[in-house]
Amino acid sequence: MNTLYINGCGAVTKHGIFSASSQKPWDPSQTSIDLIRRDQVLATPLPLFGKLAFPDKLAFSAASLAIEGISGLPQERGGISIAIPYGSLTTDMFFMESALGPLPSPAWFSATLPSSTIADIAIYYKLKGPDRVFCGGNSPIYDALMAAMDLLSLGKASVVLFCAVWAIDPSNRAKLNTSKLIDDAAFALLLSSEPITAQAQPCRLVNEYPSATGSPRDDYRFCLKAIECFRSKKKALIPFTNDCPENYFEIL
Repeated sequence: MNTLYINGCGAVTKHGIFSASSQKPWDPSQTSIDLIRRDQVLATPLPLFGKLAFPDKLAFSAASLAIEGISGLPQERGGISIAIPYGSLTTDMFFMESALGPLPSPAWFSATLPSSTIADIAIYYKLKGPDRVFCGGNSPIYDALMAAMDLLSLGKASVVLFCAVWAIDPSNRAKLNTSKLIDDAAFALLLSSEPITAQAQPCRLVNEYPSATGSPRDDYRFCLKAIECFRSKKKALIPFTNDCPENYFEIL
């Protein structure tokens, strides 16, 4: 696959809030990731931030961190490719609870699609290019990254915001088998066909193949490693599976 570029990154995890140039710890009062504040990820006011569904809020936060300080995005040719392994599970649960009452919640119903995570990012940053959403499957993160790089390599977009989101609201998490759940987190990489920032770092996928093959991938660890390497300006080969080292993402 063609060489592309990482221009910015963002991550929201239990360990802190990260962009390409900053690392912020959680405030002592923030006992869970859902308590993230707008001012921790975005300098300008955004009244609707506190009203966003949890997956949408995390996706928007990681995206804002990745775009932080970058001006002149080609909005008409700016795309988004997002992976949300749990889909709309947490908003589905809230909607089903409301449906047991006298009136199902229209607000929760509107968030019962995995693609709702894209909406506020696209609207706020005026990204009008192609969008892709992946949930379920063997490795939605791999599929979303493949789609992002395909959009760039095929000339369908000039920049693509790749995002990965794991988000289940704390009140719903308590009702599920938490031993099988990954910690809430969101990651983002701003990818482009040509460098658009001074910090741009080349990257590529090597020996890509459909995610239906091979063993399930540790997508969370992959995202963590990619963000860590870009922030530290390290070159890296990041395999998608331990049993298939020849299939990897390379930061050059």
